[in-house]
Amino acid sequence: MAEGILKSILQKKNIKSIQVKSCGVMVPAGIGVSANSVEIAAEHGVDISGHVPAQITEQMAEEADLIFVMEFVHKALILSRFPFAKEKVFLLKEYKSDLRGEIADPVGFDKQVYENIFLELSRQISRIFPYLVEENKK
Repeated sequence: MAEGILKSILQKKNIKSIQVKSCGVMVPAGIGVSANSVEIAAEHGVDISGHVPAQITEQMAEEADLIFVMEFVHKALILSRFPFAKEKVFLLKEYKSDLRGEIADPVGFDKQVYENIFLELSRQISRIFPYLVEENKK
């Protein structure tokens, strides 16, 4: 959902210079996007129906300027696999903020949990958006 939200904002602002790629740290082969994710995103005008979940690779970690994660365990797994990425891996809530904490992965929960997570992701992505634009100018 986070990739879709950020891509939607970029499209609305006609910004093409920022690339966004969502990937996971524990993605089973052949898994699709959850129906709840697609439905909730669509209700907010974000189309993620064509998203194909992918596992983060060393090349992705090397090429990324910033890597945002939702949970502490995601950060720990990325850093254990790719220690060179230490300076660019951040919990989404903590980036450029005094906020602390995680954004829970809604997998396995009901639609209301997906709605709550979508709204939290939207808030956090909107909050960091100006920083992403500024970083992109460097």
